[in-house]
Amino acid sequence: MEIQSMVHSGRTSLIKSSYNLSGAFLGIGMLTLPYGLSKGGWFSLLLLLLVACLSFYCGILLKRCMKAHTSITSYGDIAHQAFGQKGRIMVCIMVNLELYLIAIGLLIIEGNNLDKLFPNFSIKLGHLTIGGE
Repeated sequence: MEIQSMVHSGRTSLIKSSYNLSGAFLGIGMLTLPYGLSKGGWFSLLLLLLVACLSFYCGILLKRCMKAHTSITSYGDIAHQAFGQKGRIMVCIMVNLELYLIAIGLLIIEGNNLDKLFPNFSIKLGHLTIGGE
């Protein structure tokens, strides 16, 4: 079977892409929400509401920034308008660092889950042993 036949060349819409992306982000957070609320109590629910309101307000501010200058398309562009090139570099580093650390966190969670599924499994590659905790 050719690889070319397995590749879909169709297009997707902004709505479908946004739905898939939000589902991926919300899925991880929604799985941990009940545990977090059970440990944090009512105060954590109020804190969650406060964070949601602040996130909504930040979205409004981002929209205003993007409407003010049509050249703004990213966080780096906003930082460049506000703080110059040093601001753009700092924001780009922070955004990429956040994505990197999220990926590491997910790998750690996945490693713990695999260790629980296969507790005695390990692979040796030369001097490197890949296994559970």
